[in-house]
Amino acid sequence: MTEEFPATWDGGHALIIELGDEEFAAHCQCGAWADGGTPVTSLDEFRLTWERHVQHLPQEVHQGRT
Repeated sequence: MTEEFPATWDGGHALIIELGDEEFAAHCQCGAWADGGTPVTSLDEFRLTWERHVQHLPQEVHQGRT
């Protein structure tokens, strides 16, 4: 777990974007949410949702205690 950056692969909250059959699927590594879109969807939409998710994590996660 990384104390300084909980929103990383090691921290358990990496943003994962996958390309499927003609669409994107985005989710947090922790599995807390999922979203979809077409290849014309701006990746910023996924990033904004993920950033809101990470910002609302309990303080213990931000301090690397989970």
